[in-house]
Amino acid sequence: MAFRQMNFYVILLFLVSLFAHQNAVHGWWWWHHHHQPLPAPAPGQAPSPWHHHHAYPDFFHYHKKIFVFGDSYADTGNSRLTEESWHCPYGMTIPRVPSGRYSDGLILTDFFAKRFGVIGPGPVPFQQWRKMISPFHLFGSSIFGMNFAHGGTGVFDTLVSAPNMTAQIDLFEQVMSSHYRGFDLNNSIALVTNSGNDYAAFMHNQDNDTVVAADLLGFSPKVTDQLVSNLKRIQALGIKKIAVASLPPLGCLPRVTVSNSYKHCDDTVGSLVDTHNGALSKSVGDLNQATANNTFVLLDLDKAFKDVLQGKEYAYRFPDSLRGCCVGKTSYNYCGDVDKQWRPLYTVCPNRLRSFFWDMDHPTMSGWEAVFERLLPTLQLLE
Repeated sequence: MAFRQMNFYVILLFLVSLFAHQNAVHGWWWWHHHHQPLPAPAPGQAPSPWHHHHAYPDFFHYHKKIFVFGDSYADTGNSRLTEESWHCPYGMTIPRVPSGRYSDGLILTDFFAKRFGVIGPGPVPFQQWRKMISPFHLFGSSIFGMNFAHGGTGVFDTLVSAPNMTAQIDLFEQVMSSHYRGFDLNNSIALVTNSGNDYAAFMHNQDNDTVVAADLLGFSPKVTDQLVSNLKRIQALGIKKIAVASLPPLGCLPRVTVSNSYKHCDDTVGSLVDTHNGALSKSVGDLNQATANNTFVLLDLDKAFKDVLQGKEYAYRFPDSLRGCCVGKTSYNYCGDVDKQWRPLYTVCPNRLRSFFWDMDHPTMSGWEAVFERLLPTLQLLE
């Protein structure tokens, strides 16, 4: 009896929250569609999904869904619990505990999902859905979509033991066949990030201790070619709109600028970013010429980051823009490290709202918000 009663209240709570979501987004839209007769489809017209009855109510499938592939710039909870994104002080702004995001709060995926009407926690992280941690993970994936991105990964295998982008798309294909329908994908958007882990792995795996710029530039076409192949595959699986992020300005990351006391970006690394992004931009243009609806949209993170880091209008907002907020106490420590007595081996800046970077690689929530402001005009192309 207690078990049945618990299940009843769990389901009731979920349905109440779902109805609140519908009311917040569409007013009484859900109520009207379920309490007024629906017109019969015109001859030759496909029946409305509201005319059918399935195991899941159709309003679970009607919402716009976001499907996410990539790395730590998009991961909202797929990384292992041993990763720093699950350690304090990550998540200290929102939700005030670690949530698997590589920041103090919300990241690119969250702002992206909100922009397209996906409220609440957003696309369900695949690893949490697979473990069925809560009713939200069971039903939320049907409403909001799913996130397959995993921190530290790339289009190829990298330094972390986690699914690369090809494997992430494999997982999506497996889930898609049993969990989603055609009109789920017709009303969906994919977000794809590839933020430089392939290049870090390439440098680490070389036999010699030094990798010259020419080596990285020679490797770059392999990365962009594989990324484009992945974009084609996502489209072939039925997603109609695909946003792919360019490389951010890797030469401006605190991991790089620490060598010059956070004074300026590194131009040598910048040349690699320019080569990668130039090839990706051309490929996205070629893909759109081959499609009728301009399926692919390039999110220029390089320009958006630089607009914020170097723009005069942001100088007061982020006064020391190239320095991370959460940093290790020594060069051997990183944000989230602790000693054997669980004492922090890192420091956190006094005002993270005025820091663009959170750690040595990732923006703060405030940083992502500023970047997203710069991306808003481009996002209109995904409507």
